[in-house]
Amino acid sequence: MGYTRRGRFVALSAVGLLVSGAVGVATAQNGINISTGSALATAKLEGLRANSAEIIPAHGPFGDNQSPSAMVRLGDATIANACVLLSTIDVPIIGEVTLVGHLAGEGGLKAQNLVIDATDISGALTLEGAQIGTGLTSPDERTNSGGIAVVGNVLDSPTLEVNVLGLTADKLTTGGIRLEAQRGTGSC
Repeated sequence: MGYTRRGRFVALSAVGLLVSGAVGVATAQNGINISTGSALATAKLEGLRANSAEIIPAHGPFGDNQSPSAMVRLGDATIANACVLLSTIDVPIIGEVTLVGHLAGEGGLKAQNLVIDATDISGALTLEGAQIGTGLTSPDERTNSGGIAVVGNVLDSPTLEVNVLGLTADKLTTGGIRLEAQRGTGSC
């Protein structure tokens, strides 16, 4: 007869549920909505290209009108490589665990009508046909119609780091996905 360590079994089961839940979300075909709630995820994006871009001041995603954010709306977008670090959670017996998602593969990551709500965006980018001003975007319940916005025809970025509050897309497709749970704060 084998011996089962109850604590390790519970902790690994919890991590397994987190991973399987993330896989279910990442493979959604009829739209995707991910909200990290009050916790942040950090996304490192390499080789981002979108056929349109709008960057608008807004309040938090999914009815959270207390958190200020930058709403980044991208038309058809491709990302060569993406690494996402979800917030660290404290798992009993194991300690801190971070769920790390690597999205890449043949053709990279493709998104239709991608909206990223972010508290911070850093990195280099090129915006063709750039315009900065008021009244350049369609207002919605989370933006101010008179607010300032940055819009452009094509957005290119070799590398961006984004602190994500939430993400929506009509369709998200990846050539490959790898999810792993790392002890501690995790890294890409």
